[in-house]
Amino acid sequence: MTLDRAGRLVAFPEADCTIRQDCETLTPVRLDQLQDPVLTRAFDMLRLEGSGRPMMTIGAQRHLVVSTPLDAVIGRDWVLLLVVFEADLVGFVGRTSRTALAAGWLVALLALLLAILLIREGRRADARTSDLDRNRRDTRAEITAPAFLATDPEAADPQSSRGVQHHRNDRARGLRPPGGSVAFRCQSAQPHRR
Repeated sequence: MTLDRAGRLVAFPEADCTIRQDCETLTPVRLDQLQDPVLTRAFDMLRLEGSGRPMMTIGAQRHLVVSTPLDAVIGRDWVLLLVVFEADLVGFVGRTSRTALAAGWLVALLALLLAILLIREGRRADARTSDLDRNRRDTRAEITAPAFLATDPEAADPQSSRGVQHHRNDRARGLRPPGGSVAFRCQSAQPHRR
């Protein structure tokens, strides 16, 4: 609202409150005639303390009062007076920060869920890799076992240190058969004709 230093309204959100008709003359309404204790107290604070941004409490409600003199701007001894419930300003901030906090928790929970899923998939991939390595070793041992049996006469003897049982233990430990690598030789199964 805008008013002069005597407390007469110049501009008010409700235009019909600014002018009063006495008989046939129109007179400006004084702020105290509105019978609003918040506005009256805000104007009293303005007259006593001057322009500024004080807070005032009436009952259980806090109000923010902002007043600015307009004499330098328009050349008249008017004052712009704004009175706002603190709950209207701070309530919005509180609701916004609660919404932001809830959104932050939701993002954190989603990130945690994605991290758990990523760790689970990593472990499954490690297990698959381990299974593939074990299958490769078993396949390699199965391929080399017949050649090992064919090249070593004591391989079939379970009591021999180079026997099949000993070879199985070596294979379980990842060792190679005695003699290093084994080469295969294929001969024709057809009898020789002379």
